[in-house]
Amino acid sequence: MRLIVYVETDLLGGAEIVTGHLIEALRPDIDVVALGPHREVVEYLAGRRPGTEAIVMPPMRSTRELRAFPTHRRILRSLAPAVFQAVLTFPTACQWPLIAASNVHGIVPIGVEHLGPLPGTRRGEAARRRLTRTLAAHVAVSNALARAVERSSKLPPGSVITIPNAVPDVPVHAVDLGVRRPVFGAAGRFEAGKGIDVLVRAVAMTPDVNLVLVGKGECERALRSLVDELGVAERVHFVGWTDDARSFVAAFDVLVVPSRIEAFGLVALEAMLAARPVIASAVGGLPEVVEDSRTGLLVPPDDPEALASALGALVADGPRRARMGRQGRDRALEHFSLRAMAQAYEALYDRVADQPPT
Repeated sequence: MRLIVYVETDLLGGAEIVTGHLIEALRPDIDVVALGPHREVVEYLAGRRPGTEAIVMPPMRSTRELRAFPTHRRILRSLAPAVFQAVLTFPTACQWPLIAASNVHGIVPIGVEHLGPLPGTRRGEAARRRLTRTLAAHVAVSNALARAVERSSKLPPGSVITIPNAVPDVPVHAVDLGVRRPVFGAAGRFEAGKGIDVLVRAVAMTPDVNLVLVGKGECERALRSLVDELGVAERVHFVGWTDDARSFVAAFDVLVVPSRIEAFGLVALEAMLAARPVIASAVGGLPEVVEDSRTGLLVPPDDPEALASALGALVADGPRRARMGRQGRDRALEHFSLRAMAQAYEALYDRVADQPPT
Protein backbone atom coordinates (compact mmCIF):
# COMPACT_ATOMS: atom_id res chain seq x y z
CA MET A 1 0.00 0.00 0.00
CA ARG A 2 1.19 3.51 -0.80
CA LEU A 3 0.40 6.42 1.52
CA ILE A 4 0.85 10.02 0.37
CA VAL A 5 1.10 12.51 3.24
CA TYR A 6 0.53 16.10 2.15
CA VAL A 7 1.44 19.00 4.48
CA GLU A 8 0.92 22.58 3.34
CA THR A 9 2.38 24.56 6.25
CA ASP A 10 5.91 25.95 6.47
CA LEU A 11 6.24 25.43 10.24
CA LEU A 12 7.14 22.37 12.28
CA GLY A 13 4.37 22.54 14.83
CA GLY A 14 2.49 19.90 16.77
CA ALA A 15 0.57 18.60 13.75
CA GLU A 16 3.73 18.09 11.72
CA ILE A 17 5.57 16.50 14.64
CA VAL A 18 2.81 14.00 15.40
CA THR A 19 2.49 13.19 11.67
CA GLY A 20 6.19 12.42 11.69
CA HIS A 21 5.70 10.09 14.64
CA LEU A 22 2.89 8.35 12.74
CA ILE A 23 5.01 7.88 9.62
CA GLU A 24 7.77 6.37 11.74
CA ALA A 25 5.41 3.93 13.49
CA LEU A 26 3.46 2.57 10.50
CA ARG A 27 3.90 -1.06 9.54
CA PRO A 28 6.65 -1.87 6.99
CA ASP A 29 4.38 -2.73 4.06
CA ILE A 30 3.08 0.86 3.87
CA ASP A 31 5.16 2.82 1.37
CA VAL A 32 5.11 6.49 2.42
CA VAL A 33 5.63 9.53 0.19
CA ALA A 34 5.81 13.00 1.77
CA LEU A 35 4.50 15.89 -0.36
CA GLY A 36 4.17 19.62 0.17
CA PRO A 37 5.36 23.03 -0.95
CA HIS A 38 7.94 23.59 1.79
CA ARG A 39 11.17 21.62 1.58
CA GLU A 40 12.07 21.77 5.28
CA VAL A 41 8.76 20.27 6.37
CA VAL A 42 8.63 17.65 3.61
CA GLU A 43 12.19 16.52 4.29
CA TYR A 44 11.50 16.42 8.04
CA LEU A 45 8.60 14.03 7.46
CA ALA A 46 10.56 11.88 5.02
CA GLY A 47 13.44 11.70 7.46
CA ARG A 48 11.26 10.01 10.06
CA ARG A 49 11.20 6.75 8.08
CA PRO A 50 13.99 5.20 5.98
CA GLY A 51 13.05 4.93 2.31
CA THR A 52 10.37 7.62 2.43
CA GLU A 53 10.36 9.73 -0.73
CA ALA A 54 10.17 13.52 -0.38
CA ILE A 55 8.60 15.51 -3.21
CA VAL A 56 8.46 19.29 -3.03
CA MET A 57 5.42 20.55 -4.92
CA PRO A 58 4.71 24.02 -6.31
CA PRO A 59 2.36 25.82 -3.90
CA MET A 60 -1.35 25.64 -4.64
CA ARG A 61 -3.03 27.45 -1.78
CA SER A 62 -5.42 29.73 -3.66
CA THR A 63 -6.97 30.35 -7.05
CA ARG A 64 -4.00 32.59 -7.86
CA GLU A 65 -1.74 29.53 -7.82
CA LEU A 66 -3.91 27.18 -9.89
CA ARG A 67 -1.28 27.10 -12.61
CA ALA A 68 0.29 24.39 -10.41
CA PHE A 69 -2.82 22.18 -10.74
CA PRO A 70 -1.55 20.19 -13.77
CA THR A 71 1.75 19.50 -11.98
CA HIS A 72 -0.09 18.21 -8.92
CA ARG A 73 -2.28 15.93 -11.01
CA ARG A 74 0.69 14.62 -12.98
CA ILE A 75 2.63 13.74 -9.83
CA LEU A 76 -0.40 12.18 -8.17
CA ARG A 77 -1.11 10.06 -11.25
CA SER A 78 2.47 8.78 -11.11
CA LEU A 79 1.92 7.74 -7.48
CA ALA A 80 -1.49 6.09 -7.87
CA PRO A 81 -2.96 3.95 -6.50
CA ALA A 82 -2.54 5.48 -3.06
CA VAL A 83 -4.26 6.88 0.00
CA PHE A 84 -3.81 10.67 0.06
CA GLN A 85 -3.71 12.00 3.65
CA ALA A 86 -4.08 15.79 3.91
CA VAL A 87 -2.84 17.27 7.18
CA LEU A 88 -5.39 20.02 7.92
CA THR A 89 -3.71 22.57 10.16
CA PHE A 90 -5.80 25.64 9.33
CA PRO A 91 -9.34 26.09 7.99
CA THR A 92 -8.39 26.35 4.30
CA ALA A 93 -5.45 23.94 4.37
CA CYS A 94 -4.93 21.59 1.41
CA GLN A 95 -8.18 22.50 -0.33
CA TRP A 96 -6.81 22.58 -3.88
CA PRO A 97 -4.43 19.63 -3.42
CA LEU A 98 -7.40 17.63 -2.09
CA ILE A 99 -9.45 18.60 -5.14
CA ALA A 100 -6.59 17.45 -7.37
CA ALA A 101 -6.32 14.17 -5.45
CA SER A 102 -10.06 13.51 -5.63
CA ASN A 103 -9.91 13.84 -9.43
CA VAL A 104 -7.12 11.32 -9.98
CA HIS A 105 -8.16 7.73 -10.64
CA GLY A 106 -6.87 5.43 -7.91
CA ILE A 107 -6.21 8.16 -5.32
CA VAL A 108 -8.33 7.91 -2.16
CA PRO A 109 -8.41 11.24 -0.24
CA ILE A 110 -8.70 11.51 3.52
CA GLY A 111 -8.37 14.58 5.74
CA VAL A 112 -7.02 14.81 9.28
CA GLU A 113 -8.13 17.85 11.30
CA HIS A 114 -5.54 19.27 13.67
CA LEU A 115 -7.05 22.71 14.33
CA GLY A 116 -10.72 22.83 13.53
CA PRO A 117 -13.15 25.47 12.35
CA LEU A 118 -12.49 29.17 12.81
CA PRO A 119 -14.76 32.06 11.82
CA GLY A 120 -14.54 32.66 8.08
CA THR A 121 -16.41 33.91 5.07
CA ARG A 122 -19.63 32.27 3.95
CA ARG A 123 -18.05 31.44 0.60
CA GLY A 124 -15.04 29.85 2.30
CA GLU A 125 -17.19 27.83 4.68
CA ALA A 126 -19.38 26.62 1.81
CA ALA A 127 -16.31 25.56 -0.17
CA ARG A 128 -14.98 23.66 2.84
CA ARG A 129 -18.30 21.88 3.33
CA ARG A 130 -18.32 20.79 -0.31
CA LEU A 131 -14.76 19.59 -0.05
CA THR A 132 -15.26 17.54 3.12
CA ARG A 133 -18.02 15.60 1.42
CA THR A 134 -15.52 14.32 -1.17
CA LEU A 135 -13.34 12.65 1.48
CA ALA A 136 -13.28 8.89 1.79
CA ALA A 137 -12.63 9.40 5.50
CA HIS A 138 -12.57 12.41 7.78
CA VAL A 139 -10.49 12.28 10.97
CA ALA A 140 -10.03 14.59 13.95
CA VAL A 141 -7.46 14.31 16.73
CA SER A 142 -10.02 14.70 19.55
CA ASN A 143 -13.72 14.08 20.08
CA ALA A 144 -14.34 17.76 20.77
CA LEU A 145 -12.73 18.71 17.48
CA ALA A 146 -14.65 16.02 15.57
CA ARG A 147 -17.99 17.36 16.82
CA ALA A 148 -16.97 20.97 16.09
CA VAL A 149 -16.03 20.07 12.49
CA GLU A 150 -19.34 18.26 12.01
CA ARG A 151 -21.27 21.30 13.22
CA SER A 152 -19.26 23.74 11.13
CA SER A 153 -19.42 21.67 7.94
CA LYS A 154 -23.02 20.50 8.51
CA LEU A 155 -21.95 16.87 8.44
CA PRO A 156 -23.94 14.01 9.98
CA PRO A 157 -23.14 13.31 13.65
CA GLY A 158 -20.42 10.69 13.92
CA SER A 159 -19.18 11.14 10.37
CA VAL A 160 -15.85 12.56 11.57
CA ILE A 161 -13.95 9.83 13.42
CA THR A 162 -11.49 10.42 16.22
CA ILE A 163 -7.94 9.11 16.31
CA PRO A 164 -6.11 10.70 19.26
CA ASN A 165 -2.58 11.98 18.87
CA ALA A 166 0.36 10.18 20.44
CA VAL A 167 4.06 10.65 21.03
CA PRO A 168 6.72 7.97 21.51
CA ASP A 169 7.66 6.95 25.02
CA VAL A 170 11.42 7.42 24.94
CA PRO A 171 14.02 8.31 27.58
CA VAL A 172 14.26 12.09 27.95
CA HIS A 173 17.13 13.83 29.71
CA ALA A 174 15.83 16.79 31.69
CA VAL A 175 17.88 19.95 31.25
CA ASP A 176 19.24 21.90 34.21
CA LEU A 177 17.02 24.97 34.31
CA GLY A 178 19.03 26.76 36.99
CA VAL A 179 15.79 28.10 38.48
CA ARG A 180 14.63 27.84 42.09
CA ARG A 181 12.05 25.10 42.63
CA PRO A 182 9.21 24.55 42.14
CA VAL A 183 9.26 25.44 38.45
CA PHE A 184 6.09 25.82 36.43
CA GLY A 185 6.55 25.95 32.67
CA ALA A 186 4.91 26.30 29.28
CA ALA A 187 6.20 25.34 25.85
CA GLY A 188 5.00 26.19 22.36
CA ARG A 189 4.36 29.06 20.00
CA PHE A 190 3.77 32.47 21.54
CA GLU A 191 0.49 33.37 19.88
CA ALA A 192 -2.80 34.69 21.22
CA GLY A 193 -4.60 31.35 21.18
CA LYS A 194 -2.00 29.77 23.47
CA GLY A 195 -2.92 32.12 26.34
CA ILE A 196 0.60 32.64 27.68
CA ASP A 197 -0.43 36.15 28.76
CA VAL A 198 -3.06 34.58 31.02
CA LEU A 199 -0.35 32.46 32.62
CA VAL A 200 1.92 35.47 33.20
CA ARG A 201 -0.94 37.30 34.94
CA ALA A 202 -1.66 34.23 37.08
CA VAL A 203 2.01 33.99 38.09
CA ALA A 204 1.93 37.65 39.15
CA MET A 205 -0.88 36.72 41.56
CA THR A 206 0.93 33.69 42.98
CA PRO A 207 3.95 34.15 45.27
CA ASP A 208 6.82 31.66 45.11
CA VAL A 209 6.01 30.54 41.56
CA ASN A 210 8.87 30.51 39.07
CA LEU A 211 7.92 30.28 35.42
CA VAL A 212 9.97 29.08 32.44
CA LEU A 213 8.66 29.83 28.95
CA VAL A 214 10.00 27.77 26.06
CA GLY A 215 9.22 28.97 22.55
CA LYS A 216 8.90 31.99 20.35
CA GLY A 217 6.28 33.73 18.27
CA GLU A 218 4.45 36.88 17.34
CA CYS A 219 3.39 37.66 20.92
CA GLU A 220 6.84 37.49 22.50
CA ARG A 221 7.44 41.24 22.60
CA ALA A 222 4.02 41.84 24.19
CA LEU A 223 4.67 39.07 26.72
CA ARG A 224 8.01 40.56 27.73
CA SER A 225 6.36 43.95 28.16
CA LEU A 226 3.63 42.37 30.30
CA VAL A 227 6.24 40.65 32.48
CA ASP A 228 7.95 44.01 33.06
CA GLU A 229 4.65 45.79 33.66
CA LEU A 230 3.60 43.26 36.31
CA GLY A 231 7.01 43.32 38.01
CA VAL A 232 7.69 39.57 37.71
CA ALA A 233 10.84 39.63 35.55
CA GLU A 234 12.84 37.89 38.30
CA ARG A 235 10.38 34.98 38.31
CA VAL A 236 9.62 34.61 34.57
CA HIS A 237 12.37 33.21 32.36
CA PHE A 238 12.32 33.14 28.55
CA VAL A 239 14.60 30.44 27.12
CA GLY A 240 13.76 30.76 23.43
CA TRP A 241 12.98 28.09 20.86
CA THR A 242 14.42 24.58 20.96
CA ASP A 243 14.02 21.49 18.82
CA ASP A 244 14.11 19.44 22.04
CA ALA A 245 11.24 20.94 24.04
CA ARG A 246 10.63 17.60 25.78
CA SER A 247 13.90 17.97 27.71
CA PHE A 248 12.55 21.22 29.15
CA VAL A 249 9.10 19.79 29.83
CA ALA A 250 10.73 16.94 31.76
CA ALA A 251 12.56 19.53 33.88
CA PHE A 252 9.38 21.33 34.95
CA ASP A 253 7.65 20.46 38.19
CA VAL A 254 4.32 21.29 36.53
CA LEU A 255 3.44 21.97 32.89
CA VAL A 256 0.83 24.66 32.25
CA VAL A 257 -1.25 24.75 29.06
CA PRO A 258 -3.30 27.98 29.37
CA SER A 259 -4.72 27.86 25.84
CA ARG A 260 -7.79 29.73 24.69
CA ILE A 261 -8.21 27.21 21.86
CA GLU A 262 -6.56 23.79 21.59
CA ALA A 263 -7.51 20.87 19.38
CA PHE A 264 -5.55 18.31 21.41
CA GLY A 265 -2.58 19.59 23.42
CA LEU A 266 0.40 17.46 22.41
CA VAL A 267 2.70 19.07 24.96
CA ALA A 268 0.37 17.93 27.75
CA LEU A 269 0.86 14.34 26.62
CA GLU A 270 4.64 14.83 26.55
CA ALA A 271 4.51 16.07 30.15
CA MET A 272 2.40 13.12 31.25
CA LEU A 273 4.88 10.66 29.73
CA ALA A 274 7.57 12.48 31.75
CA ALA A 275 5.45 11.93 34.88
CA ARG A 276 4.70 15.63 35.27
CA PRO A 277 1.29 16.97 36.31
CA VAL A 278 -0.51 19.34 33.96
CA ILE A 279 -2.60 22.42 34.65
CA ALA A 280 -4.64 23.12 31.53
CA SER A 281 -7.55 25.13 30.22
CA ALA A 282 -10.75 23.15 29.87
CA VAL A 283 -11.01 23.80 26.13
CA GLY A 284 -11.07 21.65 23.00
CA GLY A 285 -9.39 18.29 23.42
CA LEU A 286 -7.47 19.10 26.61
CA PRO A 287 -10.14 17.59 28.95
CA GLU A 288 -9.80 14.36 26.96
CA VAL A 289 -6.08 14.29 27.73
CA VAL A 290 -5.84 15.70 31.26
CA GLU A 291 -8.01 14.02 33.89
CA ASP A 292 -9.03 16.73 36.33
CA SER A 293 -7.81 16.27 39.93
CA ARG A 294 -6.09 13.01 39.00
CA THR A 295 -3.39 13.76 36.42
CA GLY A 296 -3.59 17.53 36.78
CA LEU A 297 -6.05 20.38 37.12
CA LEU A 298 -8.45 21.89 34.59
CA VAL A 299 -9.40 25.56 34.77
CA PRO A 300 -11.66 27.85 32.73
CA PRO A 301 -9.88 29.49 29.79
CA ASP A 302 -8.90 33.16 29.89
CA ASP A 303 -9.31 33.29 33.69
CA PRO A 304 -6.08 34.39 35.44
CA GLU A 305 -7.67 34.16 38.91
CA ALA A 306 -8.74 30.53 38.41
CA LEU A 307 -5.34 29.67 36.98
CA ALA A 308 -3.58 31.38 39.90
CA SER A 309 -5.68 29.29 42.29
CA ALA A 310 -4.59 26.10 40.52
CA LEU A 311 -0.94 27.18 40.61
CA GLY A 312 -1.23 27.86 44.33
CA ALA A 313 -2.82 24.47 44.96
CA LEU A 314 0.24 22.67 43.59
CA VAL A 315 3.12 25.02 44.35
CA ALA A 316 3.73 23.74 47.89
CA ASP A 317 2.35 20.20 47.57
CA GLY A 318 5.20 18.06 46.27
CA PRO A 319 3.56 14.71 47.15
CA ARG A 320 0.41 15.66 45.23
CA ARG A 321 2.46 16.71 42.22
CA ALA A 322 4.35 13.41 42.29
CA ARG A 323 1.13 11.39 42.58
CA MET A 324 -0.48 13.25 39.68
CA GLY A 325 2.66 12.76 37.60
CA ARG A 326 2.65 9.00 38.14
CA GLN A 327 -1.05 8.76 37.32
CA GLY A 328 -0.54 10.93 34.25
CA ARG A 329 2.15 8.64 32.91
CA ASP A 330 -0.06 5.60 33.46
CA ARG A 331 -2.90 7.32 31.61
CA ALA A 332 -0.67 8.33 28.68
CA LEU A 333 0.63 4.79 28.25
CA GLU A 334 -2.84 3.25 28.49
CA HIS A 335 -4.83 5.64 26.29
CA PHE A 336 -2.39 7.49 24.03
CA SER A 337 0.25 5.03 22.90
CA LEU A 338 2.00 5.50 19.57
CA ARG A 339 1.26 1.90 18.62
CA ALA A 340 -2.48 2.40 19.19
CA MET A 341 -2.48 5.54 17.04
CA ALA A 342 -0.59 3.79 14.23
CA GLN A 343 -2.89 0.77 14.32
CA ALA A 344 -5.97 3.00 14.10
CA TYR A 345 -4.61 4.73 11.00
CA GLU A 346 -3.51 1.42 9.48
CA ALA A 347 -7.03 0.04 9.88
CA LEU A 348 -8.41 3.21 8.29
CA TYR A 349 -6.03 2.96 5.31
CA ASP A 350 -6.95 -0.67 4.79
CA ARG A 351 -10.65 0.17 4.85
CA VAL A 352 -10.56 3.10 2.43
CA ALA A 353 -8.11 1.39 0.10
CA ASP A 354 -10.67 -1.38 -0.39
CA GLN A 355 -13.25 1.14 -1.58
CA PRO A 356 -13.77 1.52 -5.34
CA PRO A 357 -11.19 3.99 -6.70
CA THR A 358 -12.30 7.45 -7.83
